Amino acid sequence: MMSVAILGLAAYPEDCVWHNVELLVRSARRQSSRTPIVLLTAPLGNVDQRLFKRFGVEAIESVTPPPIPVPDPAAAVAAQKAWSLELYGRRHALYRDVIGARDESHFLLTDTRDVIITAPLEGYAIDSRLVLSQEHEATTIATQHVNREWVLAGYGDVGLAAIGDKPILCAGTVFGSRQLVDAYLIAMSDEVRRLGVDMTRRIGDQPLHNHLAYSGTLPAFEVSTAENGWMRAVGVMPIDAIRIDWGGTRYQVPATQPCAVVHQYDRHLGSRRMRRAVADAAGLPIYHRWRFDTYRYHGVGVLPSVLRPVLHLAGTIKRHVFRRTANER
Repeated sequence: MMSVAILGLAAYPEDCVWHNVELLVRSARRQSSRTPIVLLTAPLGNVDQRLFKRFGVEAIESVTPPPIPVPDPAAAVAAQKAWSLELYGRRHALYRDVIGARDESHFLLTDTRDVIITAPLEGYAIDSRLVLSQEHEATTIATQHVNREWVLAGYGDVGLAAIGDKPILCAGTVFGSRQLVDAYLIAMSDEVRRLGVDMTRRIGDQPLHNHLAYSGTLPAFEVSTAENGWMRAVGVMPIDAIRIDWGGTRYQVPATQPCAVVHQYDRHLGSRRMRRAVADAAGLPIYHRWRFDTYRYHGVGVLPSVLRPVLHLAGTIKRHVFRRTANER
């Protein structure tokens, strides 16, 4: 029987980023109350257990924390960042452990801070190929400065020459059957070990992802394009070129298939249209919608400029009170 689980990493100390995790969770639950959501977390992270309980998220603490001087907030944040990096460098191997202990037939490996689920995933499950996200077709690895520098740092001029003219494959979302996802994770884990965890922390996993895909090391895959695929990485696309009928979860141009996953929406949150579309997809309540639209990102004017630091301070206090209460329990 076909079934899908969502698997990601949620180990961010920043308040605004954690609210993006909430957007992912809310949007996924709007589409399916049964799809398992499994998130790797680091101890003392900004994890709202009430949110997890409400939406049925399985949180797995995957890094043993060193002793820190609690309740020193600065030390706690520094330790959290260190744990997050450790978890980031090891996550492909940790994902394999999670998948091996589960029964689902298909998995979506996903970033958590910039992904929205807009349709049920079960309708996209195939057994023969992985699905990888391709970014804006007019942008290549060599012409996009960030990806270019990542590849140069990890693979040098020879590596860039080999794949520089290729479209960017985004490592933030990977979908496929259990066997193919496991093979993908093995390839990525081997490459992390070859380059070194420190290098992977510095350049991220995207250059590894592209190198392995274009060298033929990964299992068979198909690409879902940013222009008309069902799993879209829209970060480097011009905002005016993004055509999604959010209400009907179908592309406006061309209207050929549903859009189930939107990735990198946070690069376009200067657009009120994008902010409102994301809030609608996540089903944000009125208060959270106002906070997201006005405060979290690009609200302008006197009121947002005054409230932004006040709300940030309130969020910081809330997190530390919650952590202390959880520790006392």
